[in-house]
Amino acid sequence: MLQSLGNDTLADQLLRIACEPDLRQGLYDRLGEYCHQCRNRLNSLKLSLYLIMRHSSGIANRPWESIDRLYQDLERRIDQIQTLCRPLRLSPVTLGLDLLIDDRREGWESLLGRSGKTLVIARPTDRAVVGFDVEWLGQGLDAFVAWRASVSGGSVATVRWWAELGLVHLVWEESGVPIQLAGALSSEIDALWAFPLLARIILAHHGEFRLQLDSGYRLEMTWPTVPSSP
Repeated sequence: MLQSLGNDTLADQLLRIACEPDLRQGLYDRLGEYCHQCRNRLNSLKLSLYLIMRHSSGIANRPWESIDRLYQDLERRIDQIQTLCRPLRLSPVTLGLDLLIDDRREGWESLLGRSGKTLVIARPTDRAVVGFDVEWLGQGLDAFVAWRASVSGGSVATVRWWAELGLVHLVWEESGVPIQLAGALSSEIDALWAFPLLARIILAHHGEFRLQLDSGYRLEMTWPTVPSSP
């Protein structure tokens, strides 16, 4: 489901790319080789930075540390472009979704707590054993939680999930919070990418999402409980 995020044109355009296969493919046709060449050059630069920093110390090392941070930002941006545009090859496994949530819960609580938010985990009555790609879904949720943590103002964020009628439902709810995209991530651009990248990952699971902004923030993600063939 394509829906405006409400207050940022760039985020809306990124979400549109995530949701429209033809647009994604067109961009990948134009950017795929460019991103591949960039990654090759970045890998060479990474090795050079590592060797320089290894043989530097103290004050002499500070300029290289600054360059290394810029390098990491550029590498992350290339990764975001590739994740949004290229075909995602999922490796789904069948597990209890609670294992993924519990594995990340402590980190999410710490991140949200810094911005005055509280995380509530609402477990289902029947354990939801479903199919999903652990690595991709975990990365998408981590980026999403970091975005929500960057939004100022205290609130209670509730995560709930369940499986029924062949579908798994994963819901994130906040009440009475402002919907804004800038915040305390390593850069505001990361915040703009967070939701479109999660949407891309959910769609790659042959799923859907419903975003409601009228009374707070509610995102419901659904996908088949049994992994589908690519």
